[in-house]
Amino acid sequence: MAHLPDFTSLDIASELMDRVDKELESFIRMSDPEIGDDLPKTQRSRDLEKADFTMLWAPFCAKRKINPAAHTQQLAAYLT
Repeated sequence: MAHLPDFTSLDIASELMDRVDKELESFIRMSDPEIGDDLPKTQRSRDLEKADFTMLWAPFCAKRKINPAAHTQQLAAYLT
């Protein structure tokens, strides 16, 4: 059984973002097991009208010559 966090001192949003990061990392490592430690961390959006998730992944994608919009759509599809 999975370890249950101490809910009295837990920042639920931070915990959720950490879990999303772990899911994304496992998905990315399936296709590229030798990926470095430069994966971006999920963070709160500043403006929901903008593509913050795509911008968050843009530097990672640029280093690998990947289209950030297509890559983040793939990540979103994996999560849903």
